[in-house]
Parts: sequence; structure tokens; C-alpha cells
Amino acid sequence: YPESYPNPPRGLKGGRAVGRRGATLLLFACIDVAMGFGILTYPGPPAGAPNAYVGHMIVMPLHYWAYAWFIAAAILFINAFRKNDRLGFAAATAIKLFWVWGYIMAAILSLSPRAWVGAITWIGVAIWFTLISGWPEEPIASKELKR
Repeated sequence: YPESYPNPPRGLKGGRAVGRRGATLLLFACIDVAMGFGILTYPGPPAGAPNAYVGHMIVMPLHYWAYAWFIAAAILFINAFRKNDRLGFAAATAIKLFWVWGYIMAAILSLSPRAWVGAITWIGVAIWFTLISGWPEEPIASKELKR
């Protein structure tokens, strides 16, 4: 919003660009949508190959997983534009850690020999989100002063 606009809509980050935190939430909103569509369109494993989602299907049906990813994406998208974006970072971390549970189930039950790789990968992403959630957004005014 231009400087002459007296009151940007409440909740938006000063009516300006989303910043690094918001951009991170938008990026992962897109990734979470892709995860949801990937799960919904999963045709199943090739004959004789282990099912990549076998542990996840023990936790809940795959289409519920897809909906969970879509809900997380919506929360991330909305919170990318909010000044208080904690809910977005919490949702981003939660869906990733919940997804890890499927890999842990597959590993514990020896249903997928490489489930630990997926678990470690998504735990790393969740930790990354936890770190970013504690970083303050640089105020826009100080960015303009540096120019």
C-alpha cells in the first residue's frame, strides 16, 4: 500500500511485501500442496517394490494425509501475510513431524528398509522451521535506510 494510504488492512505485515519469513511460508505452502497432490495421485508401488507410504497408511488412510497437507498449506498461505505468523510456523512444523510418524512406523515394523531416510529428512525440515520461527523479521524502515 502506498504511504498515503492511512490504514492498511489489519493483520497484514504493514501492507507491504511478506518478507523472508512470509516468503518461507509461501514456499512451503506450495510444497505442501504438491505433497497433497502427490499423495492423492499415488498409483501404488510397482510390482515387487516396497510401498513408500506403507507406514503412513498404518497411521491413517492416504487421502486423509493429503487433506492434512492441504490444510497445512492453507494455514501457511494465510499466515504468510500476517504480522503474527506463529500459527503458520507451528502448522508447518506439525505436518512435517506428523509425516515423520509414518516413516517411524514403517521402520519399527520393518515394512520399508529405507524409511529412516525419509524420517531424518523431514525431521531436518521441521527443525529448520523451528529455527526460522525464532528469527525476527527485519523492519522495512531499516531496509529503506540502508539504500
